[in-house]
Amino acid sequence: MKGSKFVDTNVLIRVWEAKPEFVKWLTELSDDQETVKIPSVVVAEVIWVLTSFYKKSRSEVKDFVNTIKNTDCFKVVTKHDIYKAVELYENTNIKFTDCMIAGYLDVGDVIISEDKDFDKLPGVRRVDVLTHQS
Repeated sequence: MKGSKFVDTNVLIRVWEAKPEFVKWLTELSDDQETVKIPSVVVAEVIWVLTSFYKKSRSEVKDFVNTIKNTDCFKVVTKHDIYKAVELYENTNIKFTDCMIAGYLDVGDVIISEDKDFDKLPGVRRVDVLTHQS
């Protein structure tokens, strides 16, 4: 059974920055009519990064979140296993939000991310946007 693909915060930030290789990836997703899931906690992290690091206004952040919402190849998902996240957090040295993201994934799913901490989580397969390798 083919699993779902999920996207991490760093990938969406690179899309927001309009990094050419990430814009190309997004275009390919759209052309292939492929859907990538966005954990709701990733949306929260994107908002935090844009407001705290990039100093963007709430209006600018809302515009980007609406862009995500209106992009056919993205689907924000809210259902996750918080108990799995807490267990991963207890047994690893990974930040809790990454463990929460892993709580969205089922067997066979992948996380598209530049964050190599996902490689340390048992049962989680990470794929890099640029290399398409885990």
